[in-house]
Amino acid sequence: MSLPNLAGPGASAPASIASSARIPTIPSQGMPSRSGGLPGSSTSAVPSVISAVAGATAGSGLASEQPAVSVVTPTATVGGAPAPAASGFDPRSSGNVAVNFGLPGTEVKGTLLETCSDPNVDIVILGFLSEVAYGASIYPRLQLNPCMASTQSSQMKKLAPGLFYYPTIEADIIQCQTKYGKKIFLGIGGEGNTLPLASDEDAITFANHVWELFGPLGHIDPSLRPFGSAVLDGYDLNKQDECAANFDTFGATLRSHFSADTARDYFLSAAPGCSYPDISIHPGYLAQSDFVWPRFYNNSRCEIGSAGFLGAVKGWSAAVAENAIPSRDSTPGRTHLYIGLPARQDVVSILAGLLATAKEAIQQQQEEGGLGGVMIAVLGKGGDGLGLRGVLGAVKAALGALV
Repeated sequence: MSLPNLAGPGASAPASIASSARIPTIPSQGMPSRSGGLPGSSTSAVPSVISAVAGATAGSGLASEQPAVSVVTPTATVGGAPAPAASGFDPRSSGNVAVNFGLPGTEVKGTLLETCSDPNVDIVILGFLSEVAYGASIYPRLQLNPCMASTQSSQMKKLAPGLFYYPTIEADIIQCQTKYGKKIFLGIGGEGNTLPLASDEDAITFANHVWELFGPLGHIDPSLRPFGSAVLDGYDLNKQDECAANFDTFGATLRSHFSADTARDYFLSAAPGCSYPDISIHPGYLAQSDFVWPRFYNNSRCEIGSAGFLGAVKGWSAAVAENAIPSRDSTPGRTHLYIGLPARQDVVSILAGLLATAKEAIQQQQEEGGLGGVMIAVLGKGGDGLGLRGVLGAVKAALGALV
C-alpha cells in the first residue's frame, strides 16, 4: 500500500524538489545520462491529513590479510536444489521499516544477520562512508563500529588506507539478501563528517569509486572491496555539512550505473534534516531518490514531539508528492516519504496517532507514491527501556494498522 500527500488539497506546497533540480548529462564514461528536467505531477485531492492530525493531537504533548575473494552464489539450497531468494521488501509498500547498523559511537547488539532476521526490518543501512578521499589516496574512507571484526589487505594499505575488509559483514549481507529478502544500503556522510565535491568531475569520480567498491564485481581489484563479493542494494545520502554542490551529478552517475546493470534493482535514498528545505543535500539528488527519510530528531524546531513536527511532515510530504520520477525500481514512479525517527520508546505513540488519523487519506492514494514507512535511527544505546527490537516491533505494528 502506498500513501498520501500529507499536505492535503489546497495546501501551499514548498518549491518542488524537481523544480530546482539540475540533473546533468554525464560526460564521457559511456554511461546513459539522466539529463533534463523531471516531469511534474499534480497532487491528488485528499482530505487534509495534517489538519485532522493536528486536531486529534492538540493536547497530546506534541511538542589479517584479506584472502582472494570468491563470488558467493546468491541462492540458498534446500535438499541440493536451488531455493529462490526470499522476497521480503516491496518498494511500493507504506509499511517498510529501515534501520541503521554498526555506526561508530553506537552500541552494537547482535550481528547484522540477526538484525536482518527480524521480521520488523526491511532495509538495513551500513556505514558511514565518511570521506570522499582519505589521506593521499583517491579512495574514500569507510567507518563502521570499531568492534566489528576487520582486516586490511596489502592493496588497501597501499592504495586505500581508509578501507578495511569485513568478512563477517560480507557473509551476513549475502544471507540477509538471499535468505531473508532484505535490502542492504550504504550510508554516505554522517554527523560531523564533511564530504565536499568541488566539481562535476569530482562527483563522477566519487560515484564511480563507490560503484567499484560496493556494486557488482569486476570493476576493481576485489581485495579493495570492504564487503568482498557482497553487492549492496542501495546508497543513502546523510549529509549534514552544508556542502551540497555537485551531489546531483553524483546521484545521476550512480543512476547511470544502475541502468547499465539490469540483473537486480538498486535504490537511492536520502536523509535530510527535518527542516524543509535542507541545505546539505542537493535538490537534484533528492529528485532522483526512491526514498527520502527526513531526520525528525536532534532538531528542537521540527523533531517528533515538538510544536513544529506536523508542519515539517507536511512540508516534506508536499515536496515529495510533487516529485514524480520515472523509475523501474519504485514503480509507479514516485519518491516515497519515510518518517525518520530515533529508536526511542516515546516516539511510538505519537507515530501511531499520526498514522491512525491519516489512515483514510493514505488508503485513498494507493499507487501514488507517498508514505513508504519509517526509518529508525539508532543514535546510542536506544530504546529507552523498550529496546531496539521492541521499538521496531511497535513501529511495524503501527504501520501494519494501515492495511
